[in-house]
Amino acid sequence: VYPIAPLFNTQRRELLPKFKTALLRVFRIFDQDRDGVLSDVELNDFQETCFGARLQPSDIEDVKNMLQTEGPGRVTSFGITFEGYLSIHRKFIERNRAETSWLVLRQFGYDDQLNLQIPAAALDLSEAAGWNNDFGVRERSLELSKRALTFFADLFHQFDQDKDQALSPRELENLFSICPSRRGPWELGQRGGSSDAHGRSPRTRDSAKATASSSGSAGADHDLLNAEAALADLRLGPSNATCAELGDFPAGTRVDESGNVTLAGWLAEWAMVTLLQPRLTLLYLYFLGFDRTKESALVATRPRSVENECNSLERSVVRAFVFGAQGVGKSSLLEALIGQPGAAAAGTGGPSGLRPAGVSEQHLGMGSGMKGSPSNWTFASELVGDEDRRTDLFRNAISRIRVQGGGSGSPQGTGARFFCLTEVGTDNDALEEALSNCMVDCDLAVLVFDSTNPSSVDWLRGVQKRIPESVPCVYVASKVDLLAEQSAVSGLDETDFRSQAIQEASNLCMANSLPLPELISLHHASSPKLRQRLTRLFELLLSAALRPDAARPISEERRARQRRARMVKAALRVSLVASVAAAGGLLIWSWTSRRATTRTSTESGAPPVRPAPSHPVADAVAGSAVSASLAR
Repeated sequence: VYPIAPLFNTQRRELLPKFKTALLRVFRIFDQDRDGVLSDVELNDFQETCFGARLQPSDIEDVKNMLQTEGPGRVTSFGITFEGYLSIHRKFIERNRAETSWLVLRQFGYDDQLNLQIPAAALDLSEAAGWNNDFGVRERSLELSKRALTFFADLFHQFDQDKDQALSPRELENLFSICPSRRGPWELGQRGGSSDAHGRSPRTRDSAKATASSSGSAGADHDLLNAEAALADLRLGPSNATCAELGDFPAGTRVDESGNVTLAGWLAEWAMVTLLQPRLTLLYLYFLGFDRTKESALVATRPRSVENECNSLERSVVRAFVFGAQGVGKSSLLEALIGQPGAAAAGTGGPSGLRPAGVSEQHLGMGSGMKGSPSNWTFASELVGDEDRRTDLFRNAISRIRVQGGGSGSPQGTGARFFCLTEVGTDNDALEEALSNCMVDCDLAVLVFDSTNPSSVDWLRGVQKRIPESVPCVYVASKVDLLAEQSAVSGLDETDFRSQAIQEASNLCMANSLPLPELISLHHASSPKLRQRLTRLFELLLSAALRPDAARPISEERRARQRRARMVKAALRVSLVASVAAAGGLLIWSWTSRRATTRTSTESGAPPVRPAPSHPVADAVAGSAVSASLAR
């Protein structure tokens, strides 16, 4: 029942690495102030949670005295260190009391092989604050609660060992060392497909059944998921968003000069993970020790149908799909969002920045096994070499943008929103996936074209026809710096130099009642002036998503409906005016006639003739007498 072999090497007299990792996770969960030691209060919380009793102050002093005899570094003036915590468990095992350690391990979800088991309730999205089962899973987005954001911020500061306000790869490795994969969610194979009510794939369900049979009563009492199996295929349910690729870390968020992720980039990345794969966030929160009993980790946004009616997007994470032909500068736009302008054009971004190394923009093909709806996708582990191709089809970048007049949907009540750009590849499979499901996961469509290449506008024309009318659209003309060079060569003023591509795009915008294209330059965007223009561009894009009515396209069919509605309204208006005028004329004529009669009677001195009161019965009798006399 309480085996020693998974915990202790009897020959070397030392704890096994897997057991140490499990104890490190438990230690971190109770180290609430994240100072690296268990204080007396935290030690008592551990004691009460695992054994149902609290220690007396004298008992705590006895434990500390015992640890001090074991050697240095186990006790400080603030409490018991992790080394001291390991020594306590070593003492229990050496005294043949392994059941004490096993009670702790099973309390925190470890089976007899020290594999972490996840309660199905820990991945239940219905526990999100504001969740309403009347709406579908894809009808609303899920975001991190304020407490969850604070939790990730505290983790950042705890593992920023050198206090340089950035997490290096080594520090990230230490942070995720207690997770079964020992990696962040962005380093895992992508995607999932069909799942059950708990968001489990067939492979994960089989693993859960095996766990239940091997764990005895623990598996019988609780519906458990094997953590390693869940991480292996990431089939965590139908709630995953469209184009939910996570392989762009840290290249897809803000980093410092050394390439280490900053606090802003760290929080933005988790906001994007939650938006794209919310159950994956719940899984890692469980790994890292977030206490969901105090407050929900996720918050549900308003349904999109409600937001469309209100013409207001009240959420803290806004997502835009970036469409464009090959080579128009989509990757450069993503690089500019995260504060690395010009990296794609200079060769430090684009293929080597937001793309995996060695993957070029021309490699946009996909295996046929990935075609179709998300429910038909295969396991990531079954795709040989397709992970890089999927990453090349979709790349995500996210940063925090401030807009004027932030509402209740913005973090901490300010005007700051997390703005996520998803670059959609030119492959047919990528376009089909991005344009599927009425683009329910897209808050804004950004259509980028090359201002020097009219064919890039023709490419967007076909995409525009397939974008639903509910999705706002903004056209962006890139490479306008080349137009300036061409105008200088031609001897024309830059304002007078006409670009055929911009003219065609402007005509396309007017045909769909959209704002005219925004002109930008990304090649030399590191200059302060152009950087300021880019900042205004992202503010404009975010504002267009938050107030979508001004940028929603109007199709010919909708335009005809609106024209018919206007004609009907105009006819009704004319009829109403004519009716009112006729009624007014009749009243005026009646009033003037009565007044003229009164004036004539007054001038003649005779009282005005008033009609005798009408008596229907008398009138009828008189009428009959007259008729009879006429008949004679």
